[in-house]
Amino acid sequence: MIVVRKARPRSQARRRSDLDDIYRMLMASGGAAGGRPGRLWRPPIDVYVTDDAVEVVAELAGLDTEDVELVIDGDVLSLRGQRVDQTVCDRRSFHEVSIQYGTFAADIFIPVAIDGDAALATYENGFLRVSLPLSKGRTITPTRATSEHGQAALAEEQDRSDV
Repeated sequence: MIVVRKARPRSQARRRSDLDDIYRMLMASGGAAGGRPGRLWRPPIDVYVTDDAVEVVAELAGLDTEDVELVIDGDVLSLRGQRVDQTVCDRRSFHEVSIQYGTFAADIFIPVAIDGDAALATYENGFLRVSLPLSKGRTITPTRATSEHGQAALAEEQDRSDV
């Protein structure tokens, strides 16, 4: 079979970029194409702070909500799960591999105090959105001590001011 290429050849910079992408993919997956099962991968994640919450958005296409586990432990949000390759067949040749399959995990450091009990997570159109409301500080008003020790200290202070 003879293949004739009618498109313009790729530029040197484009070829270098493609090779860099392949190298990064292979290094991230430990040499397994596309992060196949047995290798841990990390989904693309955005974390940003608004006026009233920390928002975490993870791109997790092709999953059910049962496939994802979220745990808040102190100032770390842990995201875990697994994406199963539904198109597995005995024989196939890859021409391009970019989609990650298998077990994924990410630990996201939360840079501010949050109210973990009021956290809300939604999954829609392949995006997991986690809203972590900011913790509201408590105001404490000091009061005058009324114990014997406090009254003795006040009496000593008054004696010194009389001198």
